[in-house]
Amino acid sequence: KSWERESPKIWPRPQPFPELLRPPSPPFFITLGSMETTYPFDSPEQEKRCAHFLDFLMEWNEKINLVSRKMPKESVWVSQVLDSVHISRFALKQSSSAIHDVGSGGGFPGLVAAIIAPERLVHLYEKVQKKANFLREAVEALSLKNVRVHEGLHDGRVAGILTARAVFPKDELFAFAHRILQPKSILIVCVGGKEEVESLNPSFVAKENSTYVLPGEFGSRSAASFLKK
Repeated sequence: KSWERESPKIWPRPQPFPELLRPPSPPFFITLGSMETTYPFDSPEQEKRCAHFLDFLMEWNEKINLVSRKMPKESVWVSQVLDSVHISRFALKQSSSAIHDVGSGGGFPGLVAAIIAPERLVHLYEKVQKKANFLREAVEALSLKNVRVHEGLHDGRVAGILTARAVFPKDELFAFAHRILQPKSILIVCVGGKEEVESLNPSFVAKENSTYVLPGEFGSRSAASFLKK
């Protein structure tokens, strides 16, 4: 059968956002023990679209390995979707340029960025054909007009914002970004914990560090931006 025939259909209704995180009113602060975090969506509609995407991903995950099958859906929502929302928001404010997400896999964070910023062009690069097919199906199912899916990153440099979540060790990520990015482009680096990320390549200058808190056991994570000289 073709991938088009095998792809799951869009679901009738999304799973609701966990009540633990649903805010009563702006500015959307939620207290979790001694930590405080924020509701990451601009609107309930944006939240619903991300929940739609999660349902679609979980159906496809039964066919191909996009996220760990041992991870319950609620954990995927927090550790993958919400984490990608925070990373995307951080990346989007660094520049008005297009986002280039390398090793997109299950769509984290690139496809989530496209959902929350439909006005921004997002390029997804995925060399594994089955995962690239999933990304194309998700783009169609969610009616995302701002996404381009590529099977691998071709030779030549790109301009804009580069994300590559959980693809390379940090030193390899800086070396890869040095080869790929044009000057004045932005590299986004994501790490666990409250670590302040420093440049590992002299061609990159630190721009901004940000720490955010995910609900429950997932704790603090950090993102940093670097400007290519």
